[in-house]
Amino acid sequence: MKSKNDESNDQKRQFLRRYIEFAGVHTAGKTTLLNLIVDTDSLAPLLATYPQKMKRSKLSFATHIFISVFTKYRDLIFVVSFFLKYAKLNWENYRVVGRFLLKMVILHDFYKRFEFDVWLKDDMLHLLPRIQFRDKVDIYEAFLKYFLHFRDIYTGIIYMHLDEELMQARFEARFSKRPKHRKISRKPLYSRVFRQNKILQKVLRKQQEIPVLFLDGNHSIASNSKRAVHFIQSLVNR
Repeated sequence: MKSKNDESNDQKRQFLRRYIEFAGVHTAGKTTLLNLIVDTDSLAPLLATYPQKMKRSKLSFATHIFISVFTKYRDLIFVVSFFLKYAKLNWENYRVVGRFLLKMVILHDFYKRFEFDVWLKDDMLHLLPRIQFRDKVDIYEAFLKYFLHFRDIYTGIIYMHLDEELMQARFEARFSKRPKHRKISRKPLYSRVFRQNKILQKVLRKQQEIPVLFLDGNHSIASNSKRAVHFIQSLVNR
């Protein structure tokens, strides 16, 4: 049983609310890695979490959407303007990227209400390389503009790259038991994401605003986990 002092300390607990974003090519192991770090309490005594562990009611989130329209309107307008300027206006861009980017602007504001020290997620930088850009768009400049607009939300970024051959092999394994039409429809997306992630990686390597850890998805999950944990701890403790 907790003493009154213990209960008082719990009530006074100040959560750090640091955000670490995972980016990189599909099948590189981003989700596996962030889930492992959280599920094994590798960052203890820090309280680490990811979105699936943040229980939210549909009503609570729906209410927050209306609030965010007023509190985050500049970010929402930026995302819409970014798409209108740089992206091809088609259904696929909206379906696989646009609607999720808008939702994530709202979710970032919503999740600040939860209790955590470190929040791990593959988020906007993970989605940006999915975009089908207009012809003659400077994709490097587009990625840089998006990154700089949202840089204040990041404590750090973990970027995972992967050899193209291994990415293709993991893609085949991932879709081996799924409907053939789904595999055919996703293959161009994975290829585009791989190509455009090379550009995003250049943006992240050249910028000096946010600390970035680059991990090789060819390496073992244990090795990458150890490096990621050390990186996150160094950011939180500095």
